[in-house]
Amino acid sequence: MQPVASSLHAGRPLRASQLDPYEAHLLKRWREGCRNAASLHREIREMGYPGAQTVVRADIAYLRKHPEQANYDHPRKERAASASPRALRWLLARSPEDLTQEEQAKRTRLLAVSEEVQRVHALLQAFQEMVRQRQPEHLRPWMREATQSGIPELKSFVAGIERDYDAVKAALCLPWSQGITEGKVNKLKTLKRVMYGRAGFPLLRQRLLHDG
Repeated sequence: MQPVASSLHAGRPLRASQLDPYEAHLLKRWREGCRNAASLHREIREMGYPGAQTVVRADIAYLRKHPEQANYDHPRKERAASASPRALRWLLARSPEDLTQEEQAKRTRLLAVSEEVQRVHALLQAFQEMVRQRQPEHLRPWMREATQSGIPELKSFVAGIERDYDAVKAALCLPWSQGITEGKVNKLKTLKRVMYGRAGFPLLRQRLLHDG
């Protein structure tokens, strides 16, 4: 089973490559049972591929580690984008109604990769629901379940909640937020950037009070 830490934090960040036009052929040959990078390199060289064998070898090595990727009909760039850490976290955390049909299909394929990914998805969705519905009574049980999952990223997240537990629980109980405070801080930072090197604190204070 592919560890979720690898799935979420060791995605395959690929940029545009000379290999992209030949990815469909490589996937087809992989499905037919050809696993020899040198043979595959010779085949696509005859098709016009100008690159080195090392690139093909890296692509085949990746498929050996992630054989489920060979079942996708996406080109290399789209597969890489859907497997990037940020995209994975986003897909797992979002509500179904906030996803397009294509994104929902990607998440379905992602959930089929491993049981750990399924657990992460379930826990993230439960946390989001707890926050949206303001259910502080569910916080401790959720923290226990996340810790018992054995997933390092979730255990680290729970440790952060534990350090500031009272504030987190208050956020689930009370209707107030720090949005206004954050807005004022951002406004102050913007004014500082605009006035950088032009004036000192007295003028900054006057600007802030005047614009308030």
